Amino acid sequence: MKKTLKIYRDDWREIASLPIMILLLIGLTLLPSVYAWVNIRAMWDPYENTSGIKVAIVNEDVGATIKNKHLNIGKQTVNKLKKNHKLGWTFVNREQAKKGIRNGTYYATLLIPRNFSKKISSIASNHPEKPTVTFTVNEKINAVTPKITKSGVSTVVNQVSNSFTKGVGQVIFSKFNEAGLMLQRKLPLIRQFEDKLFKLEQSLPEIKKIGTKITIIDQNFNDIQKKVQNVSKLKALTPKLDEAIPYLVKVNEQLPVLKEGIDSASDLNKRFTTVKNETDSQLNDILKKMIANIEEAKQQAKDKDRDQLQEIQTSLEELQTSLQNQSQSITDHLQPLNDLVTFNENQWPHLEDSVQKAALFAQNDWPSAQEKLSKAERFVHDELPKAGLLLHKAALAVKNDLPGLEAAVTSTAKKIRDFEKNSSVSQVITALRNDAKLESDFLASPLILKEKKLFPVPNYGSAMTPFYTLLALWVGGMLLISSLKVGRGEIEDSPGGLPFYYGRLLTFLTIGFFQGLVVSLGDLWIIHAYIRQPLAFVLFSIMLSIVFMIIIYTFSSFLGNIGKGLAVILLVLQFSSSGGTFPVAVTSSFFKHLNPFMPFTYGVSLLREASGGIITEVVVSDIVHLLLFPLIFLLLPLLFKNIFQKKPRNKKRARIFL
Repeated sequence: MKKTLKIYRDDWREIASLPIMILLLIGLTLLPSVYAWVNIRAMWDPYENTSGIKVAIVNEDVGATIKNKHLNIGKQTVNKLKKNHKLGWTFVNREQAKKGIRNGTYYATLLIPRNFSKKISSIASNHPEKPTVTFTVNEKINAVTPKITKSGVSTVVNQVSNSFTKGVGQVIFSKFNEAGLMLQRKLPLIRQFEDKLFKLEQSLPEIKKIGTKITIIDQNFNDIQKKVQNVSKLKALTPKLDEAIPYLVKVNEQLPVLKEGIDSASDLNKRFTTVKNETDSQLNDILKKMIANIEEAKQQAKDKDRDQLQEIQTSLEELQTSLQNQSQSITDHLQPLNDLVTFNENQWPHLEDSVQKAALFAQNDWPSAQEKLSKAERFVHDELPKAGLLLHKAALAVKNDLPGLEAAVTSTAKKIRDFEKNSSVSQVITALRNDAKLESDFLASPLILKEKKLFPVPNYGSAMTPFYTLLALWVGGMLLISSLKVGRGEIEDSPGGLPFYYGRLLTFLTIGFFQGLVVSLGDLWIIHAYIRQPLAFVLFSIMLSIVFMIIIYTFSSFLGNIGKGLAVILLVLQFSSSGGTFPVAVTSSFFKHLNPFMPFTYGVSLLREASGGIITEVVVSDIVHLLLFPLIFLLLPLLFKNIFQKKPRNKKRARIFL
């Protein structure tokens, strides 16, 4: 340890003895910082200074006419670009744009074609066409500029699209509003339709029955057609009926006379019957008395007189029988009169009423009935076949279409019920009648991007400060090993080279300490980078400078010029694999695999923690990983001490300056 410290003291005595060397060390301390500060300041806020990037705009749009209104969207776009200062928009013709982009005057060109408005307005037609805007970029000029110009042009195109979407949306939602008003006016009709549909659904069984009857009628139509042919026969009888009608009228007129005759016959019958009955009764009584007297006389008379009386009695009895027969004959002859009396009492009123009605019908209704009969005959001959055809079609419809109709009605009714369960026509009307302007604004920009910055860094330069600070520290270490002597040396009485290695390392670490201190303080006070934890940033920078110095010094001390070359190679590899500029995720798999083994990976992360805001577990993890590197490189001389303990040819004390 004493020999190591002695070498360290001798190095600083030598430095102090040479003022020019002091200036050199000051330069070696400041130069890496200047490298970092210049680069950080050069890209301090590049994305806020893009107005100098010239983009040529060529507008050839001639406009279009929609519903007698002229529209030129290309001109509207140009007017918007004149108010947009994110890029250096320059408005030229096609030839100027073509020449300017080739010679580098313009980084990009945007060509709005002649049919731009026409194609956009084609959305109102049945065959809408998308307009094409030609964006040309000269990628030879710069690697980043094409991305910036493309982003700016894309923003403009999106603005045009959003404006168009907003305009179209306002028209559409205005139509929706009108539709809502119409629905509101038609709401009673809609309700009626619903009611009728539900009633139709309820009537489907009855409709099916009617359909069945139609099918049966269609099947029996031939029989019906045969039966209705009787209409023609009935029509043929109308002349005879016409002839009979006058007689019927006359009969009706003679009915009172006929009634009077029938009434007289009835009276006559009654009188005949009365006389007959009285005569029969009187004759029977006389005969009975005479027979009784003869019977009494027979008992008192002699035998001879008795025989005569017997003959008389027999004659009287025969006369009585004859009178009875004659009475019956008279009764039989009076029977038609009795029937006439019965007819007069029972059937005559009905007959009289029927004849009167028939006469009235013949006089009043027969002409119209005759006309209807003629129409019926014409219907049978002319319309009935057509009706049969329609009936057949109806039967086919019942067979083929009624099931589909039934399914459609049932399905529609179910959908209406389901719709009414989840919402209502009133809700639809309310939705349609929303504010058209608000709805179109929403359609053009359906999302509001709420940007929430976690660990915010205000500008690009501050965001790149951790990486360029690390780069400056590594470059500073490489400048030291290139300007100061690094090699195996010893004091004359030294038993080996390990004390020299550690002693000279302390010298380099001291210079590295100041390099880290200067660059971090300059980041804070000279270029005013945003650092949320300044003290931590300074301490982390010093620690990283020491870690890098151990790595670079050991490479050079252990392998000489080869080690210096390895330090350069390691710098190049870390540039792409550490995620300092671009995320490691966008690099190739080779650099992704290198990433966990590079000190820059943890150094960039550590300084970013101090810059944006510290997360303790991240800081601890980064420090632990970083400390592994000096631990490994400090142990290398012990593991390979034979290399460091070889006796040099020159026994003189090794000087620090080349």
